[in-house]
Order: sequence, then structure tokens, then C-alpha cells
Amino acid sequence: MSLALPIRIRFLHLFGATFFLIHLSLAAAIQLTQNPVPACGTPVVSTIDGDTYLQQLKRENPAAYQASLQEALRVESFNKTHLTEKIFYAYNFSTKKYYTLTATLRRTGNLVRIWVENASEQYVNEAVLDEVLRQLEESSNASSIDPRKGIVEIDTMLFGQPPNYDGDGIIDFLILDIKDFFNPPDNQEFIAGYFHPNDQTNNPNSNKMDLMYLDAYPGIYYDGNYRTSRVLATTAHEFQHLIHYNYDRNEETWVNEGLSELAGTYCGFGIDFPYLYLEDTRRSLVTWDNEVADYSKVNLWTLYCAEQLGRPFIRELVQNPLHGIAGFNASLQKVGIPGTISDIFQDWTVANYLNDPVLDSRYGYQHPDARGLRAEYTRQITEYPATISGDLKAFGVEYQRFRGRDSLRLTFSNNSSESLLLIRKNGQAQLISTGVGEFTYPDFNDQEEYVLILFYSFQDFFYEYQARARYSLKYLELSYDDNKADINLLISGIVAN
Repeated sequence: MSLALPIRIRFLHLFGATFFLIHLSLAAAIQLTQNPVPACGTPVVSTIDGDTYLQQLKRENPAAYQASLQEALRVESFNKTHLTEKIFYAYNFSTKKYYTLTATLRRTGNLVRIWVENASEQYVNEAVLDEVLRQLEESSNASSIDPRKGIVEIDTMLFGQPPNYDGDGIIDFLILDIKDFFNPPDNQEFIAGYFHPNDQTNNPNSNKMDLMYLDAYPGIYYDGNYRTSRVLATTAHEFQHLIHYNYDRNEETWVNEGLSELAGTYCGFGIDFPYLYLEDTRRSLVTWDNEVADYSKVNLWTLYCAEQLGRPFIRELVQNPLHGIAGFNASLQKVGIPGTISDIFQDWTVANYLNDPVLDSRYGYQHPDARGLRAEYTRQITEYPATISGDLKAFGVEYQRFRGRDSLRLTFSNNSSESLLLIRKNGQAQLISTGVGEFTYPDFNDQEEYVLILFYSFQDFFYEYQARARYSLKYLELSYDDNKADINLLISGIVAN
């Protein structure tokens, strides 16, 4: 999977020459710097049943099936007679097949063991292993919710207890070069880690352990550098998956991944690519396309829920046996919070555009890394009358800005949409429910900001409405400052400032 790279090109005619002003989004910046882009492999392997995999192999390739049975005997025999070296099963995301590898026990603590694939020793040094063990058990980043606690203690405090399938009370981490589609510069995305539910069973190809997989290359080592923060963020993320499995084995991906993203944020590793969602908020909250922007979306959502609804709600959400929206609503009820996910989602849509908790605590983020973030408007209407229509997914949102003068009148053709008109001026904001049918705001002017927040919480829908104002606003935007980098090129070859 490659990142979509939204690029905006504006033309500026000046002194007879034409400038191309190329606006690059954060996604484009990631691609330009050629940095590996991490993804979680848990949603993929969670759909794979080890026994079903083996039975399919038996039907399609009897020789490979017999070889796998012989390999299983070898693995069992080897692991019975070795204490500090072990043969593990791992999953190849490229070939969609299991394979075996040998790893050595490199660190043992009170709570965790760290194994390193023998073939990946060159990607891990002693300092990395010491730092991983320390942050897992003793203390975490200064920006975590409690630097005095390690990642294991923070995750268990937030979410609950992990399973103890193998009965030893120890959590195992396997560092290996995860086989995936990473192939720079063509594909910069890689699997940073995963938890495989099959390891919590006696199925074939199961390691029969409370185990998480962490990527050695490019997860830990890349371009001559060791990157401990990347692997530590992955440990926090994958450990939530293990804990969640202990309470709810069938949680919907958008909920499960959001909670794992929150684990990384609260353990001090920031917010993953927030602008990838804020640049296109039409993406549905409750669907999962397994793209990097999905992690951006659920990270912001779950952080907002943690700040607004409290950590007891987050813990209940993990431990509630219901899934998805039903589990979310049941968790609200269990902790005594009125309303439903639709109410929280509506406040979140406002928070993503305003992001001003001083103005109203519901309409902004508290986390330092989220300050200053703001969703972009989807379209801008400056000439009237105008007919605006489009398709919007359930739990998606559009921000449509109006610019003009005199009265603003909106006439909706259907009654399937939920919408709010946000009016902002001089540091103050007003929210008006536009309802259905016709809505009129008489004091329309260009000194204030008017944004229609358009969403629907129940199903995909088609919207259409007419916008009328007495005076249109025709203008040419030459440049603006949106805190993003612009590349300025001059077609005559002269450097543009």
C-alpha cells in the first residue's frame, strides 16, 4: 500500500511570469523524506485461523502439508531441550504463509522476556535492548502520563490485564525482521509489529505464548541508525491488542486499533500522522481500509474520548464484551455517561475544526501534541446562488465554508443530514443547529467565519441543498499561511522566493 499524496497547485501571474505554488500535505512530506511508514499487522493476522490455514494447505499442496507436520515435530523437540534459544513460527505478510525462525533470549526482567531472531542480530545492539527493557518495566518517556511507570504498567493501568495462556506470568517480545512489502523507494510502508491470536491457541503454527512481534528492520534499525522510540511505541501498541484479546476476542478493528494508538500516545510517543485524517474528514470513523490515514483517524478519536469521557470509560470499553458501536454505547451506560456515540461524535466534529478547549472544554484537545491541529474545510462557497450536493459516509464529516455578505439562506432538499453552522468571530464561536428544510442567518458578512459542519451518524447518505446570499464574494487567493511547507517554482527557471 502506498500513501496517497494530495498536492494543490495554484497559479500566480506576476510581472508577466507564471509561478506554480505547489502545496504539499503532510503525506507528501513523508514521501519526500523517504521515511518508512509503520503499520500494525494485527488486523491482518487476526483474520487467520491456524487450523483452517493447515487444512487448506493439505488440500492445495499435500507435500507442503506433510513438510509442515515434520517441521512441527522438529520445533517441538528443539524447544523442549533448549531454554535460551527457541524456534518460533512467524507470518510472512507478502507470501501469506507461515515460516519458522530461531531466536535467542537476550533480556529477562520481572515482567517480560525479549527474544531476538538470530538472523536479525545486526539490527539490534545492547543499548537498544537495555532501553527497551527499561521502558517496558521501569520508567517511560517524560511525556507519558506517568514517567515513573513502564509501558507494561501504564497499559495495564489503562486497559486491564493480559492473558496468561502459557501460565508463566511473563510477556514475551520477539524482535525479528518481519517479512512484508517494504521495498523503498517504491513502498515505504512496513509492518512495525503485531499480536497474533493464533498464539493463544493449540492450533498448528501457534507459539502457544503471550507473545508480541516487533520489527527489527526498518522498525529498529534503518539507514545506519537505531530507532528505539519507534519500537517502543510499537510495544505499547501491540500490548494493548494482547490485553484486549483477554476481554473481547472479536472487537471491531477501528475500536481496537484506536485503543492501541492511545497506548502509544499515553506512553509518550505522540500522535501518528494527525493531518492525514484532518485533511480528509470524509473518511468514516467506523470503517477500516487498513491505510495509514485510518490510524490517524482513530488515534484522534480515541484520544478525544479519553480526555472527554475519562480513563474509566476507556478501561470499560476494552473490557466490554460487545463490539464496535454497541460496545461503545454500552460502555457509556456502564460508567454513567448520558448519550450515545452520535452525541460524542458531534462534539468531536466541532473539536476537530475549532480545537479550542479554552472556549469550551468539549471543543478541543488537551494533549500537547494535539494543540494547534485543525481540520481543513472540504469546500468553500463564494458565489450565490449555489447548489451543493455530495455523498457522505456514515460517521464521516464535511466542513463547508461560506463567504459573502448580507443574509445567508440554506435550503435542504432532504432531511437525512445532521448539520451545525459554526460562526466564529474575535475568538468567540457560536453553534446553530440548522435542522432540516430552510435556515436563514441574516447578519452574514465577511468579517466572520461561517462553516457548515455536515455529518450523519447512522448510514451513508446523499445530501443536497441550495445556498443563497445577497452578495457573492469573488476573489483570487494568491497565498496563505497554513503552517505547511510550500514549494515555489518559476517556469522560466528563475528561483522564486
